[in-house]
Amino acid sequence: MFLTGEQEINDTCDRLEEEAQSFPADKQKLLVLPLYSALSPDQQQAVFEPAPENTRKVVVATNIAEASVTINGVVFVIDCGFCKQKVFDPKSRIESLVVTPISQASATQR
Repeated sequence: MFLTGEQEINDTCDRLEEEAQSFPADKQKLLVLPLYSALSPDQQQAVFEPAPENTRKVVVATNIAEASVTINGVVFVIDCGFCKQKVFDPKSRIESLVVTPISQASATQR
């Protein structure tokens, strides 16, 4: 699942884990893993580990996972179609992160 930023990813992971608590105990479990650049290398490495038996792994990531990362066994991709890009405003001399639509090439890569 591709989202735009760290806070959005953490909120989504929390929500998915809450929802997974309502699954019947004998059904498939859900392993929710965030992936963004501010995570430690150990936390980032967890997305590459195989999921335990009878468990579906959900990776919620920024565009860090778009080109530089390949995760084996991906069955579905959910993409919001946006990413955050640094934009410099010469009038105010301020650089900020702006949510912008991704290109068709980025969508295909994801």
